[in-house]
Amino acid sequence: MPKITLPVGIGFYQSASIPLAAQQCVNYYPQNPQTIGSLSRDAVFFTPGIEQVATAGRGPARGFNLFGGNIYYVSGTEFFRIEQDFSVTNLGLISGSPKRCSLTNNGETIAIQVPGGDGYFYDEVNGLQLITDPDYQTFQAQEGGVQGVAFKNGYFVYTTQFEFFLSSLVTENGGRNFSGINFGTAEIKPDPNVRPANIKNQLHIIGTDTIEKFQDTGTGLQPFQRIENATLDKGLLAQFAFTEHDNSYAFLGGGTGEGASIWRGGPGAAQKISTSAIDVLINEYTLEQLSDVNAISYSEDGSFFLGFKLPNEDIVYDSTASAIQGRPVWHLRQTNGSGWRVADVADVFGKNIVMDTIDGRIGVMSRQFNTEYGETVKRRATGAFVSEKGTPMFISDVELKCENGTGGEISLDLSTDGGRTFKSLGSKSLGEVGDYTARQKWSRLGDVPYDVVFGFETEGAFNSNVLEMVVNLEGGRQ
Repeated sequence: MPKITLPVGIGFYQSASIPLAAQQCVNYYPQNPQTIGSLSRDAVFFTPGIEQVATAGRGPARGFNLFGGNIYYVSGTEFFRIEQDFSVTNLGLISGSPKRCSLTNNGETIAIQVPGGDGYFYDEVNGLQLITDPDYQTFQAQEGGVQGVAFKNGYFVYTTQFEFFLSSLVTENGGRNFSGINFGTAEIKPDPNVRPANIKNQLHIIGTDTIEKFQDTGTGLQPFQRIENATLDKGLLAQFAFTEHDNSYAFLGGGTGEGASIWRGGPGAAQKISTSAIDVLINEYTLEQLSDVNAISYSEDGSFFLGFKLPNEDIVYDSTASAIQGRPVWHLRQTNGSGWRVADVADVFGKNIVMDTIDGRIGVMSRQFNTEYGETVKRRATGAFVSEKGTPMFISDVELKCENGTGGEISLDLSTDGGRTFKSLGSKSLGEVGDYTARQKWSRLGDVPYDVVFGFETEGAFNSNVLEMVVNLEGGRQ
């Protein structure tokens, strides 16, 4: 066989039958040059690091809202304002920790809702106040209580299990009043509501089996009326496993009787974007475990990412790579070998500001940083299987072409048992800082049976992209 270039920018795809596909991609994300004349057609880039800039409470993060150019953030049992200079102001107490909260605003007032628990309003004049309105409390007394809140056309829209109700318009006391007769239902199917959302200026009432869309007719005590023939027969599995993403929205759920998958909403239908490998990861968990999943969306260097925080790992969909490659492209994010500790990402102050799953730290996420809060990041990826259709092979050499001059090392390993186990082939230097001439080449690696898959990884306070993998294989044993 001549020298061959193996694709490295494949993403994560760990088949239920590992010898079929054993593609790992942890803390790397695939990158495809959008031009001609590049070194390779695909590569993997290192995921951004995090530098701490502030601390707000003890955590964990429970949700945030951007209001008046600042971040308003629930951390543990406390509510904070975070300003552009990263000064932090404690604004009061929020019940229900560690449950995540819904937060939204109408331009004058922030509404905060603990699912099945207390509701709050905040503005700069009145501060943080518990909602005690008797009409609101009537809805709160329903089974399961008030679940969540969204904002649409001047109203705060709240959901209970089988109804949605409105606050007064923002022009009336900042939207802080309620009426016991200003409510509606989403009843195409008798599935319980999970949450409301305002997507592309349409009110969505999202249930366990359906997503119903409503428009503001401007008439009647309850002006929102269902848009006929616009219902999606997919529902939401967990209240916070839903997010706006890249001019659309995405969620964890499915139709009646279906297993859980990741879907992207569209004008008339939902498109499944999870692969079978991602579905296997998701459905290893119980419904109770998945009830705490939350979704995040952010962009970095022109790529758009959609993350779902599963109990033990974070799965991340790359919209840009998926569009270029014409298939769903995913990777995994981890911190110290377990779940990524980023709970939320806010695009504000010209930066990606992140909140924490463990404590109250606030960080800036950027590819300018090569650690997460000073701790090194382990990155790993595997390429495609190489097979001579049953013919044994001799590995003459393997070369990784990397972004050199970082001061670190990269290690290579290989599997000859279908990706089940890997044998280390040692490490190569990426060159001292500023030395861009280093080569990462492993020579005369010996005989291998039938098929082989190579993996590579780095760990340390440095960044390096892997641009190409070239393998020199010869048919027959030597």
